Amino acid sequence: MTKTEPAALVGTITGLAAAILTALIAFGVDLDQTQHDALLGLVAVAAPIIAGIVIRGKVYSPETVERMGQGDISEAS
Repeated sequence: MTKTEPAALVGTITGLAAAILTALIAFGVDLDQTQHDALLGLVAVAAPIIAGIVIRGKVYSPETVERMGQGDISEAS
């Protein structure tokens, strides 16, 4: 999923974090609502940053794509 749609990483990270927090609370980890909300807030901030880093490594400008097609540069450049 994330190889062809790296932007899906944000939703995946956020959903996974919410599910993990819910499971931890269900199994007895003592988090009050404020702590739960604070952790989800951190994930909500971190997920787009992580996704941006991942996506940036997978997208190219039109000029770069054209130069790659002409053999002027390799994908690793």
